[in-house]
Amino acid sequence: MAQDFKESFDVPFPLFTDPSRKSYKWMNLKSNVASSLSLKMIRRGFDASRSGHRQGKTQGNALQQGGEALFDTNGRAVWRYVSQSPGDHASPEQIREAVLRFKTQTTVKL
Repeated sequence: MAQDFKESFDVPFPLFTDPSRKSYKWMNLKSNVASSLSLKMIRRGFDASRSGHRQGKTQGNALQQGGEALFDTNGRAVWRYVSQSPGDHASPEQIREAVLRFKTQTTVKL
């Protein structure tokens, strides 16, 4: 799946996978029917279809919701966003704000 993702989106950096899904459990990310088959998700699917997007081959666990996280250089999670439904992601602005907030907190001014 990672190789397909990397090629489809021309990702220039290494990708790491977690077939055991321990990282999902560690971050308390959702994996259930309720979050995967919500009315909001169905509406998003119709909207995407009307815009010309089509569902590709489902890979991995279809019920597993994702999220985004930022880690410090020691591997400690300093920020995370838990997806509530398919297609729910932190906005670029939210991620940027989290990075800037973390950077400000850890920058030592001389």
